[in-house]
Amino acid sequence: GGGKPAGATVPTEMKGPLRIVWGALGSDPVHADDLGAATGLDVAQVASALTQLELTGRAKATGGMHYVRIR
Repeated sequence: GGGKPAGATVPTEMKGPLRIVWGALGSDPVHADDLGAATGLDVAQVASALTQLELTGRAKATGGMHYVRIR
């Protein structure tokens, strides 16, 4: 697997759950439930963060509730 993108730094505008979820994403697809388990966040926090990350072009849904980091 590709793991985390090399040299990825957390954007300074990211705070709280958004920052946590973004940090848990990598180049391999991760299921939303696994993100919740890995981060300790609840489903609503993970879903909200993933939506925001998609809207800002920082994450992409790959199907079946799986997500990857894109920048």
